[in-house]
Amino acid sequence: MLAIRILFLREKLETKEKSRMVQIVHILFLGIISWLAAPVLGIILWLFKFRKTAAGVVMALFMVPFILMGVMYNQILDENQKFKEDVAYEQALCAKYGGDKIYKTVENVEGIFRINERHPDYDSQLRDQFGMIDPYGNAQGDPSSAGEFLNDQRIASKRGYIYAETQIKYDSKGPPYKRFYLKPTGKKIGDKYPGAENRLNPELEIVEEQVAQLASHYGYVIDDLSTRELRERWIGGGRIRIIDLRTNEVLAERIGYFRAPGMSVPLHWAASGLSVTDHFCPQGSSLKQFLHSVLKPVQAQITPAYSDF
Repeated sequence: MLAIRILFLREKLETKEKSRMVQIVHILFLGIISWLAAPVLGIILWLFKFRKTAAGVVMALFMVPFILMGVMYNQILDENQKFKEDVAYEQALCAKYGGDKIYKTVENVEGIFRINERHPDYDSQLRDQFGMIDPYGNAQGDPSSAGEFLNDQRIASKRGYIYAETQIKYDSKGPPYKRFYLKPTGKKIGDKYPGAENRLNPELEIVEEQVAQLASHYGYVIDDLSTRELRERWIGGGRIRIIDLRTNEVLAERIGYFRAPGMSVPLHWAASGLSVTDHFCPQGSSLKQFLHSVLKPVQAQITPAYSDF
């Protein structure tokens, strides 16, 4: 967790440093131009007997880079102060409204349904301060493809869901739906990776199918709580609800907030590594971890055929 936090902070600092370096290069370029222009304009004005004006122009042009550096320094101070104020506001929201409420847990859950599909234009969304759909869900690790929920089982044979279902496309309400599920390839993991600890386990692939009916008994939905006021501060908020699809009973809910890097990084709402910082709540728990704590996945490595659904 500490390593993730250090990595996030390093990436953020590197991005800021690059941005500052670009600004400094621009200032130096303008400084060179102004210093080259100063004697030329000074001589011209002096020859036309505008001697007081010449001295003022030369002095002003000589001071240009120093003035710009001072402006940049004040800008850095203002940005740092604003960031601290935003984080303090986010933390106050977390203290008042944030946290997990688990009303009921379920054992041996085979699959889940993501009730709302994510917006397909990922990069464009991350750059849109006021139009980003569900920034908190993205920060919590809601994957662009629901099939990513199965990666741990496919690659490392870890405990997890064996299928995941979602809408056929963004902003649609099925049927039909998309289903991702694990299917044996007929080979062993060791055929490709002889040194792997799980080399004797069956190799699995993630298959995507279009289906008319859901197999999932449980699903989750993320409600965006990011008001315009919060977005002006680059603060995202959301509520995750885990639901029994047969009864509409809410089994658990999480409310959280985070302060995004904003204009200091190219993808302004990006939140890689944020979950272990004080810019994020609840800290240290991703969407997948929250789902697993409520809808506890099957213990065994089950690999059903499509006909089993």
